[in-house]
Amino acid sequence: HHARIDVFDEMGRTALHLAALNGHLSIVHLLLTYKAFVNSKSKTGEAPLHLAAQNGHVKVVNVLVQDHGASLEAITLDNQTALHFAAKFGQLAVSQTLLALGANPNARDDKGQTPLHLAAENDFPDVVKLFLKMKHNNNRGVLTAIDHNGFTCAHIAAMKGSLAVVRELMMIDKAMVIQAKTKTLEATTLHMAAAGGHANIVKILLENGANAEDENSHGMTALHLGAKNGFVAILEAFDKVLWKRCSRKTGLNALHIAAFYGNSDFVNEMLKHVQATVRSEPPIYNHHVNKEFSTEVTKF
Repeated sequence: HHARIDVFDEMGRTALHLAALNGHLSIVHLLLTYKAFVNSKSKTGEAPLHLAAQNGHVKVVNVLVQDHGASLEAITLDNQTALHFAAKFGQLAVSQTLLALGANPNARDDKGQTPLHLAAENDFPDVVKLFLKMKHNNNRGVLTAIDHNGFTCAHIAAMKGSLAVVRELMMIDKAMVIQAKTKTLEATTLHMAAAGGHANIVKILLENGANAEDENSHGMTALHLGAKNGFVAILEAFDKVLWKRCSRKTGLNALHIAAFYGNSDFVNEMLKHVQATVRSEPPIYNHHVNKEFSTEVTKF
């Protein structure tokens, strides 16, 4: 009867953390009856509720919150709540439970990401759908919410290749998904999908009216980003006319860009349809990109 109840392991976790993590409901009850601290934090700031949420233990979540007053607002060192954890690990039932208990769907972590951003990033369309369907949530606000990179959920899903999530988002607001641009690079969802080499998403965006000629702030179209990263698979999604189209900012087309970055497979595929002698065009207005194309930022 004299065992200490709040002993920590090397990660700063208590017995309650471990029982919650593994879904041992009766042990969770027992430890709390013996006055274990319900909001105890590990070295990285996780409370037992975070760990129960991560592993989908609905009953443990209910007991922690309803019977023992675990805080829904408790955050890790990364500013993530238990709802962030549930969304990040695709735990639909726990996400539903936490929302019903009053967890904040708009809480932001230290990257400015909401639970919805994390569900989109990790390819959990059913969790995404849950957040989008919430009655008291302003859907448009949720869709347009940007993280610290200036990315919406649609940008993140396209970049990560989550077709199902992109489809879910388009069902709520197709125009928003297609038109939203990132803050600094002015990249569209189509840019993100092509830069990641996700041909299936490129195709569905184009079929739904995305503009293949949109250029980001560096004068790159979606096809140019695919060329830069050597993703041959995306070529087929674009009309052959666009293969030769030169950037208004840089005067270069996809063939030039693929050649510049040494992507021989991409160059080979293009040469089946485009003459090797195709010329670059003078850019419409003078732009630093032209002078220093080699310093073109590697990201997007």
